[in-house]
Amino acid sequence: MKQVNRDYICVLRKQGNLVKFIQEPIEQSVALESMLKTTLENPNMSVLDLQDQMMMEFKEGNRPYISYLSPYSYGSSYVDGVVFPQLITYDKYKEDLQKEEESIIAYNKRVCKYLQDTEGEDAYQAKVEENTEKDIEKYIRKRKEKYYTDALRYIHAYNYKMKLSLCESDTDNVMYSRESIGWDGYEYKVNDDVIIYVNTNFGYGYSSYFTLGLKYKGIDILPYSIVVNYYYADMRDVLRYLRNYRTQSESWNLAFDFVEKTANLAATEPDKFCDKFLKNEINSMLAGLADVIANPEAFLNKFATKTSENNDSGFITVRAQMYEGEKSKFKVYPYEMSVAFMAEKIMNALMLLHNLESVSTVYLPAQNAVLKVKEIATKGLPKIKECADKMVPQLNKLREELNRIDTGLERISPNIKIHEEVITSMVEERNNKGGNVSFYTVEQEYRSTHLEYSNLCVEKKKLVDERAKVNEELRTRLDFLDILNDCIDMVENLDDKE
Repeated sequence: MKQVNRDYICVLRKQGNLVKFIQEPIEQSVALESMLKTTLENPNMSVLDLQDQMMMEFKEGNRPYISYLSPYSYGSSYVDGVVFPQLITYDKYKEDLQKEEESIIAYNKRVCKYLQDTEGEDAYQAKVEENTEKDIEKYIRKRKEKYYTDALRYIHAYNYKMKLSLCESDTDNVMYSRESIGWDGYEYKVNDDVIIYVNTNFGYGYSSYFTLGLKYKGIDILPYSIVVNYYYADMRDVLRYLRNYRTQSESWNLAFDFVEKTANLAATEPDKFCDKFLKNEINSMLAGLADVIANPEAFLNKFATKTSENNDSGFITVRAQMYEGEKSKFKVYPYEMSVAFMAEKIMNALMLLHNLESVSTVYLPAQNAVLKVKEIATKGLPKIKECADKMVPQLNKLREELNRIDTGLERISPNIKIHEEVITSMVEERNNKGGNVSFYTVEQEYRSTHLEYSNLCVEKKKLVDERAKVNEELRTRLDFLDILNDCIDMVENLDDKE
């Protein structure tokens, strides 16, 4: 299968007032690669022959370093850029070969030494020579394979670099796919109204990312409906980007296809563009907010009953489905979790107000959306306050339960300590007499003959288990309360931010 930035570069090209997504083929070094492959397979040729072929193709002064990730995945870690394969002199190669041969002979003499006693000196020498010849051939082949792999990567990187330079020199081209390692950010003016900005960080493991933003008439266009139509949305991304792609080369095709269609829609049918990215998105967000305010538990239950993930949001940091742990928590705390969920959705929508106010300069109904979001948030506030108020006595009761358990642990702790000191003395006494016993072994024996200690241990375990259960519930309810209080503060301070 053909690969982006290996076999072709994604290019967005002007065609009048429109743009077209084109997969521009990268010219391949077929003859050079074939010659290198033949040399690799020829046992009578060495790594020096591969090196000569590369040096003749890439003259000195034309061997640049290239920031190029392929063939590694975009999510790889600790990937270096591409340099011309390391050069080695004839004398150095012979020196390396002689050292390797000496090491191989010494190794084979040790491995085959048993033959001297079982089959005689001649058989021993013959086996050593046979194994040595095979191992040297393997070494020579390994050196060639390493150089061949490095050479192919350099060839592909160089061809990509040349094609990219050619595409960039064509003023009709406005956007290109790239293969750079590390942070990279580009802004592309696709037409008079649309600017695309692409930010990537390839080759940095879990820190890798691939995002796309869109400005329309100078205003950031955001995916408003995501805040309510999905169970979880990372607002750090929603507030900055329109798309957040998976870190893989195929994502370039998705990104360019999206930009082509979106930019052309904005250029030819601006009303439809506003309907799709502003009217429909904003209305969907407002409708979802109204639904979650009306019945938060029923709204949340939609996500709890989803059986498979269907993420068509264009974001990898957006999730439509609950994790199993979240589903279990919903069963235990349906009321509290639902209201906290509603509070989060309100806060997410409120985070978009500044952007919506900017959008109103190009799409007037967005101003009404700002008022509507505030109205819905204010309408939901009583439910949030009621839930927060109900949680206070529940939290106090849990804290009292923790105090009761801690008192019980403090009561039995001195008695347990007395027994443990006795057990420690028994361990030391046995080990001083040449034994090798652990505290656990002696403790188990002691427990079987000392009923008081055994009962104390049972009581302690029961209290510790109870404490863990109560503490977990306390932390969960406190987390809910923090969300509720954050939302209350945000809604009550809305007027102060205007």
